[in-house]
Amino acid sequence: FIEKTSDVQVWKKDPLRNVEPLPVVVKMNPAYSDDQIELIKKEIAKSILHAPKHRKPGYRQLQMFIGFIYYLFVRPNELLDLKVSDIDLKKNRVYIKGEVSKNKMDDLIEIPPQLKQIIEDAGILNYPGEYYIFGKSGVPDPNRVGENFFWDKHKRVLQRTKLLLVNENFSLYSYKHSGVVSMYKATKDIKLVQAQCRHQTLEQTNAYLRDLGALSDYNKLKNYKGAI
Repeated sequence: FIEKTSDVQVWKKDPLRNVEPLPVVVKMNPAYSDDQIELIKKEIAKSILHAPKHRKPGYRQLQMFIGFIYYLFVRPNELLDLKVSDIDLKKNRVYIKGEVSKNKMDDLIEIPPQLKQIIEDAGILNYPGEYYIFGKSGVPDPNRVGENFFWDKHKRVLQRTKLLLVNENFSLYSYKHSGVVSMYKATKDIKLVQAQCRHQTLEQTNAYLRDLGALSDYNKLKNYKGAI
């Protein structure tokens, strides 16, 4: 309407520049509790045991996929393009390429001992460096799995555990938040969390932990008596 009724020069000056954007409510994927993660692990183990033969490798991959998210604080879409050569166990780090990273920067993330054991047990480094870690064949492969491969399997696991009735926003992304909360509670080292999360500022990490409820310490709060 503006383009048709306004002077051409007015249109070129961007007549919408003063229009205020509508507020957007962003729902954070909640973190799982340790008990909920244990429930999910048991359900995946049952799926590996009882699923049809052609589905078993996918559930084994899902188990490892979740481990990578939880211990590296990476986003699911960043993991899909991870290759064998991106893992350096000698220096205990994983390389995340800028083209798949949210901040569009190349990053190196430290590998915790628990994930190192997962990588060694899976024999990932026995495959060629150019292979995708999460390949279509169920092991590292020249072709990676599709965008929705793990989301679909994981949703079925959440439905069987009835965790979606607890919180409909639980997802694969929730393992990243779960790992962050777990590390902070274990170390209380906000700088370490900042580095692993690849945050540019400490304020960003502080806000992130606050929104996850990780900065709350009710035991200390109970000791506060007040004067009223």
